[in-house]
Amino acid sequence: MATEWRSNLWLCIQLIIVGLVLWFFSWQLVDIRDTYSSDNAFDYHNVYYGSIKYINESSSAFVQQPEGHTDADDLNLIISTLRANPYVEEAGYGINALPYNFTYYGGACMLPGDTVTPYYSFNARWMTPEMLRVLRIEGVDGESTEDLVRLLQNHKVIISRNEKIKDISESYRGKDAIHTADSSNVLSIGAIIKPFRRNDFEPQRAGNVIMLLDYPANGFPSNIAMRVKEGVSPQQFLESLKPSDLHVGNVLVYDITSLEATRRSAQHSYWDKVRTAVSGSVFLLVIVFLGFIGTFWFRTRQRRSEIAIRKVNGATDGNIYRRLFSEGLTILLVAAIIDLPLAYLAIGKLNIGQELNRQMCWPSFALSVLLMAVMILVGVWFPARNAMKIQPSDALHDE
Repeated sequence: MATEWRSNLWLCIQLIIVGLVLWFFSWQLVDIRDTYSSDNAFDYHNVYYGSIKYINESSSAFVQQPEGHTDADDLNLIISTLRANPYVEEAGYGINALPYNFTYYGGACMLPGDTVTPYYSFNARWMTPEMLRVLRIEGVDGESTEDLVRLLQNHKVIISRNEKIKDISESYRGKDAIHTADSSNVLSIGAIIKPFRRNDFEPQRAGNVIMLLDYPANGFPSNIAMRVKEGVSPQQFLESLKPSDLHVGNVLVYDITSLEATRRSAQHSYWDKVRTAVSGSVFLLVIVFLGFIGTFWFRTRQRRSEIAIRKVNGATDGNIYRRLFSEGLTILLVAAIIDLPLAYLAIGKLNIGQELNRQMCWPSFALSVLLMAVMILVGVWFPARNAMKIQPSDALHDE
């Protein structure tokens, strides 16, 4: 091995550079895999939604209404019309009620007189009971959607499990909590649901509280959502909606979109990151493979007589394989030892991977070394297999 020190040096330098870049790609993928979850509290399939706009008096489109007529009357008529659509299973209304958007109405509650249990931080979501049916939300203890509907109608609130502080939701189960910003605001906890993430890739940094919304909240971004019956195509449903279905009085519903399309759009950047990391990793591993297969193919041709002499003196195919494999893995070991302080420096001094989970740093480093080891073994195996076909008599005759 020492006689090929020049090629070994270049291979080592290659592995040092490739190892650092592959480590970063691996770190990204491991971090994404660690935080990704599609096991959410809701069912986004066959759900469509639109944004609500309230036309104010300063607009030329404003319609003067008779005394006593409110925006709530117009909104309820729109919802009733949509619910009567033959393709619609259910329709509901809410503020910050839908996933795959990055709105955050932050708050926190606490148990009165309890100085031990931590505050329950939450993202507030206001829904009509029908919205629970649209999203098919169920409780973690076997509560059906209809059970949760009845709780919400009785002004109970529904909280989600908090992924950041494990089991904190259990401490609040069935209790009355007070809002930290307003002690007169009592939240009576009725049930617990699965984590209600804003998207599948973003870990929950707080829980969620679902509260009853029984009146229009003009001035707050709000949505009407509809669950379409199974087997109905998007074209069928969208063509069934008439302008008069979506505009009554001074209330207008616009931009009807499927929740699945919003999900794809909200997570597009995450999937781009995954594709970049995967394609980059594959490219680097191919470089390692080609580098070693070319180098060791040349070496085995140079060592034909050496391998023949070893076989004549009793060396088995396994001995030859182990000798060639050990050379490649020794070069990788040296490169990995050099990469360790470089990776530590990149994290500490250059702040590489600030947005990534630091706990996943070193497992991803080990993964990158393992992947390179596999590529080296595969790259060496092909020329090593060819070397096993050498007949000692032919090789020594050539000498």
